[in-house]
Amino acid sequence: MRLVSFLAFLSFFCCGQNKKDKLACSEFNMRGVEGLQTFKNSRDSSALLKSLYFFDKAIECDPTNAINYQNKLIVLNQLSRLREALKVIDKVYELSDGKDVKLLVSKGIIYERLTQLDSSSLWYNKAFQKYSEQLERHTPDSIRIIGDRLYLTAIMEGKDSAMEKLKPYLSKYPNDSTLKLYEDLLQQFDRKVIIPVGR
Repeated sequence: MRLVSFLAFLSFFCCGQNKKDKLACSEFNMRGVEGLQTFKNSRDSSALLKSLYFFDKAIECDPTNAINYQNKLIVLNQLSRLREALKVIDKVYELSDGKDVKLLVSKGIIYERLTQLDSSSLWYNKAFQKYSEQLERHTPDSIRIIGDRLYLTAIMEGKDSAMEKLKPYLSKYPNDSTLKLYEDLLQQFDRKVIIPVGR
């Protein structure tokens, strides 16, 4: 229920609409998130279809709120409607002004699920290049970018390769809690769960 409340809060304050419109859009999003929670608890696919309906209504109500699209993307992935998911990723990437590199990774994952490995590799490499460019600028969130790039490394080269490339960063920043989170994430990494090909 906390997830539902948090997503509703974000969608309410995200965009420049009047209070009444924000409430209506937030309600659609919240009902969609409730459907996702129902699906999580029951595995009833009709809950996903209801969620999709409400996220579409939320997008119609507020087409500039990326959260509505991201929630729709979750549903489309659960429904294995991957071609539609690619279009949603493109829209969210546009709304992020081309800054959300994780969306390029997501696009690579979807192409891999579609067994279009050349396209998948292309998007993974684009994401890796963007992460490298961000690191060259020495942004304040460099540790997060390093972690994201290491996660992409796990996808592209395997968990062992990513863990090996993490070691120098752990030596350099032994008390960094963000790196520790990425270390835990990489230790639990299971490619078959991340990329369920053919599903």
